[in-house]
Amino acid sequence: MSLATWLLLTAVFISAGFGEKQQQVWPVPYKHFDYRPTPDPFCQALYTFCPTGYPDGHIPLMKDDDTIEVFRLQAPVWEFKYGDLLGHFKIMHDAIGFRSSLTGENYTAEWEYI
Repeated sequence: MSLATWLLLTAVFISAGFGEKQQQVWPVPYKHFDYRPTPDPFCQALYTFCPTGYPDGHIPLMKDDDTIEVFRLQAPVWEFKYGDLLGHFKIMHDAIGFRSSLTGENYTAEWEYI
């Protein structure tokens, strides 16, 4: 990295510290919608896998008056066996969870990444 680049980055970093501080809101407030968007027919699973759910892996149709809660779920792979050890290496099991307010049923879409 050149000296000029280093000086520029240092100046930006220092000036950012003296800028107006904004209070971070946590958790992020829910974004509510008054409508359901039309599903995109292009969004179809290439590889479906649902060992205990629907054979074709689809998410059931929801009613228009239903409220769906969406959750981000994450845990280290094999946490039940190794605790959070693999989490330190960012080897995580991720999922998106959905809960229907009308039926109380839960659904998940899961995947692994390294």
